[in-house]
Amino acid sequence: MKRHIQNFDYYSKYLGETGLTFTAYSKENESFQTEFRSYSFTMWEGYSDNLFLKLYKSSDYIALPLFVKNWNECKGWRWDDIPDKINEMEIDWLLAKLPKIKFETENSPEKDYFDFLLDFIFFIESVKDLNLELKISDDY
Repeated sequence: MKRHIQNFDYYSKYLGETGLTFTAYSKENESFQTEFRSYSFTMWEGYSDNLFLKLYKSSDYIALPLFVKNWNECKGWRWDDIPDKINEMEIDWLLAKLPKIKFETENSPEKDYFDFLLDFIFFIESVKDLNLELKISDDY
């Protein structure tokens, strides 16, 4: 059975504040049967900052994906200076780290900042299973 993907919104109740979007879309030479051509996971900056801090601390600097290094080095990203596509190896890295972060934060005082994590894991797994491209942007 083929996995389905959907949009997730963890931003709209924080309108006016900053946030970011992970967008999944079909690769040029592959068919992607859907009425939409892209799907998005929008996230309030309060969520993304906590997530990226955990991701940043989860590995040695050399092993971090470029988009995580860029978050740390250019807080408040300058998107014209850095790549915004997340490659397949980085997706695999995320899928290895996210369940560990979910487990670590389930009963911690910071758990409210990780309410989105199960949906985010589903979204990233769907991107991988459907062989979609993934990009990140600070659209807000």
